[in-house]
Amino acid sequence: MKGLSDVIGFVIILALILIVIIPLLLYVTFSYSNSLISQTPPKPSLGVINVTYVAKPGNECLEVEYTPGTPSPTVVAIFNYSVKGIWVNANYAVISSSTNPEKYSIEGPTNTLLVELSYLNQIYYVQVGANASVLVG
Repeated sequence: MKGLSDVIGFVIILALILIVIIPLLLYVTFSYSNSLISQTPPKPSLGVINVTYVAKPGNECLEVEYTPGTPSPTVVAIFNYSVKGIWVNANYAVISSSTNPEKYSIEGPTNTLLVELSYLNQIYYVQVGANASVLVG
C-alpha cells in the first residue's frame, strides 16, 4: 500500500506542476517580455522636402517646404541656367526663413533653377523648372 500511495502522490504533484505551475510561469514570462517591447515603432526623423519655383513676371519666388516636426533644410546656394548653357550663381534674397515654407526672392527671370540643399548632414541638388515643384526625400 505504501508504494501505491507514493505513486499516487507523485502523480498528483506531477499533475500540479504540469497543469498549474508551468503555465503560470510561461504566462508571467511572456507578459513581462512583451512589456519590454515598444508598442510604437520609432519614427524616422527624415521628412519630405517640396521645392517650388513660382515664376511670375517681376516676382520670381522659390519656396522650400518641409515636413512639420522634422529639421528644416538649409539652402546652401541657388543657381540659374544661363543663356550660355552653364549654371551661374543666382542673385537671391531671403524673404522668410523662420516659417514653413521658407521663401526666397530670385532676381531676374529664368526657366530652370538648381538649388543646393543641406539636410541632415547630406547635400541634395534639386533642379526645378518655372512654375513647377520637386519632391526631395
